[in-house]
Amino acid sequence: MTKFGISRRAVLAGSALGASAGLIPGVAQAFQRGQGLQSLGTSVSIADSEALEIFSNEVGDRFSVSVWRDVQFSKLTGTYDPNQTHDVVYALDGKWMLPIAAQVALSELIDPASQGFPRLLIVGIDYIEGTPNARLRDYMPANAIPEQYRLIPQTTPETTPGGAAQFLKFLENELDPLIRAKYKTTDKPAALLGDSAGGAFGAYAFTQQTELFDRYWLGSPGIYKTQEDYLGQFAATLEKELVHDTRIFISLGELEMHSPIESFRALGRSYADMVGSLRSTSNSALSWEDKIYPDKTHLSVVLPALQDAMLYLFSKT
Repeated sequence: MTKFGISRRAVLAGSALGASAGLIPGVAQAFQRGQGLQSLGTSVSIADSEALEIFSNEVGDRFSVSVWRDVQFSKLTGTYDPNQTHDVVYALDGKWMLPIAAQVALSELIDPASQGFPRLLIVGIDYIEGTPNARLRDYMPANAIPEQYRLIPQTTPETTPGGAAQFLKFLENELDPLIRAKYKTTDKPAALLGDSAGGAFGAYAFTQQTELFDRYWLGSPGIYKTQEDYLGQFAATLEKELVHDTRIFISLGELEMHSPIESFRALGRSYADMVGSLRSTSNSALSWEDKIYPDKTHLSVVLPALQDAMLYLFSKT
């Protein structure tokens, strides 16, 4: 039986509104007393978020899940409605991606010049504090990384690729039903935000034509040419009838293509193959956009690419 333990996070510290207004507890008072920066002894949480833990029978492991909604914005603007529904978004590498994605969503809601943005419930998926980070196991399908590009030794189950199918079943059969039962959500398919290995998982989920997702950010997708031909599977899927009208935003840092590290250059070549397949295939159910970011590396590209991806995936035009 799936376990779904719940513990609430602080609802003020770390929010875009709270930080900009100087509302992080203790800091403003410390400056007023002339004490400078003081250690508060605790980490800063994300406003309007809730920390959850779930055990997956499909994967056989526990996951840390953080859920964010725009509750503060609604209350400050007098638009709070306990029955407000939200579109579901899943953010892989959630401890990193969720705060960025929440900031983008909140900024679009606050910005009076915004062209309109949906109300989002963003679900960050990661690993329990103190346990191994198993993103290679969960995000990568079998035989996805050539031996010469394996930067992390595959000496444990958590560092060995091959569990993408089980992780997708976890999202489809375990996590998503619980999220939709616990929170008020629209009945629309979800979006998936993933970078690097997470981008590779997004591409894999797209090739499986899961009914769960209809929007994908494939950030620097970590797909290599191997005997499994995952690039060919991506190209073949583009020619099929899709389960949903679908949007894809695919991105890369320019310096990845010219990196001194061969594995990053290989990702650049794979990115070019994927974009080539998108350009050469016409599918009436698919809308897509690609972007290479000048002077950005595999890491520095994440922030601007994620913002652009969300604007593209959730725009109303």
